[in-house]
Amino acid sequence: MNYTGKPKVITVHRNRCIGCGYCLSEVHGFWIISPNDGKITTKEFINTKEQIIKVSVPIEILDCVKESCGNCPAGVFKIQ
Repeated sequence: MNYTGKPKVITVHRNRCIGCGYCLSEVHGFWIISPNDGKITTKEFINTKEQIIKVSVPIEILDCVKESCGNCPAGVFKIQ
């Protein structure tokens, strides 16, 4: 597949996260569960206390990340 374009931004409402890990199954290593509060985050935001973060997703993995977001039963992710 030929990927072109800017990265997409996904808004993550961490305050809605229930820590189930369903989003982890599609994209290994992109989403992680924070050891600080048990909620979804990325390595970039591992130490954040913010409950709403905006994550830039590289276009190369966007399809997998979108699928992983769709697995979330709590509606944590908003793809812009």
